[in-house]
Amino acid sequence: NKNPGSQTAPRLLSIQERAKLKQLQHLLSHGDTVDMAALRKIGVQTGFIIKEVRSQAWTKLFSVNPWTDGEAYRALALKDQVPLSPESEQIRRDVCRSFRSTKGPQKNNYTAQLWRVLNYTLVEYPQLCYLQGLHDVASIVLVVCGEVPGQQVFGKILNSYIRKFLAQTVTPLMEVLVLIAPLVTNEDPELADHIEGIFPQCHFALSWILTLYTHELDCDMDQACRVLDFLFCSHPMMSLYLAAAIILLDRETLLQMGGEFTELHAHLQHLPERLTPRQWEAAIAKAVQLFDAHAPKKICKQARVVHDLRSPFFNYPYPWAVPAVQPTDNWLQAKACSQLMLIKGKKANGSTKKTTNQQQTTSPQQKSAKSTCTTLVRRKNTSLTQNGNKTVRKPKKPAVDMSASDLFMLFSVCTISAAIATLSVVAFEPTFRHAWKN
Repeated sequence: NKNPGSQTAPRLLSIQERAKLKQLQHLLSHGDTVDMAALRKIGVQTGFIIKEVRSQAWTKLFSVNPWTDGEAYRALALKDQVPLSPESEQIRRDVCRSFRSTKGPQKNNYTAQLWRVLNYTLVEYPQLCYLQGLHDVASIVLVVCGEVPGQQVFGKILNSYIRKFLAQTVTPLMEVLVLIAPLVTNEDPELADHIEGIFPQCHFALSWILTLYTHELDCDMDQACRVLDFLFCSHPMMSLYLAAAIILLDRETLLQMGGEFTELHAHLQHLPERLTPRQWEAAIAKAVQLFDAHAPKKICKQARVVHDLRSPFFNYPYPWAVPAVQPTDNWLQAKACSQLMLIKGKKANGSTKKTTNQQQTTSPQQKSAKSTCTTLVRRKNTSLTQNGNKTVRKPKKPAVDMSASDLFMLFSVCTISAAIATLSVVAFEPTFRHAWKN
């Protein structure tokens, strides 16, 4: 598929891709308890391969429920009453340039959906400014996820990966582009000296970063989706590392060129369009290597850029992207630990106070409850390791501290539950006897 919305025969998958696809389908079949770390790892390594799996993966990555989220937008879209953004005129021009290879009713359908998504999202987030090129990102998200889930995902993208750039001017974007130069300099000083005429501003990469490379790949849907898979599973600054990787991999060509600004700028500006899928995979691998070798904070310090943790461009992972916690099989462990964490939180807020002069007496029943709960916590905070033919429990650091009041509350809950069970048996005893005689 070489363009969003166009209909072409799907490519044949390799054996490795089919194996990875099976792994992805198994991973996404766990509902709300998807292993997000494993999902991001696959997104970086190979991408999500096909549209159906990619749609599920993107909604999971951005914590969007395609069945329940976006009800307000759905109601307005069905009536075609989506409010217009103050940027609607520029949006109209950009929408007319979208889906160029799609013809007939399908193009009209996609352009109408794109028009609604862009206007509604800009109205929903009035603090964001529309910049030319955002329609490239929105059109791919729309085709992959559908209109309503796509609008929700697109809103998350605007408020995270490219939030810093959506200002009245391109100044915030230009401040970020200077981070590309130190990455190239640290890896290849000779190349950096040869192309120093385009440093440190790197104007050629403006649309790369703003549109997450979708503007350069607007005629290659498959490759654009592969790049977005990688970026959505990575730190927001990874788009800068990818830009540096693309420059470094074009080393031989750049060294043969002159050092004039015009020549270098014209060559680099369209460089992503000329990369083959194999070269893109090499660039992604190189970007990961650069990220591991040069942390974002280090690069910001080297380029004298403020590493503001309040900015979505530096604050990662996002709150809605925290990996899901797998539910425990033991309901008693879950109940006890949640109750203890609630009590601990109240103490931290000052809602419960202890005095040093107050002493508590512990009854035999409370001692028994303390022993039971201590065993429960120890059992939860240990993991099994194989040592020869023996199974040894490896202790971990306790997650919570057990106090006398905590144990008393837990004992009270257990006592009440036991009493209710006893009364139930007594109440239904005649019924049981009658059934036994019959």
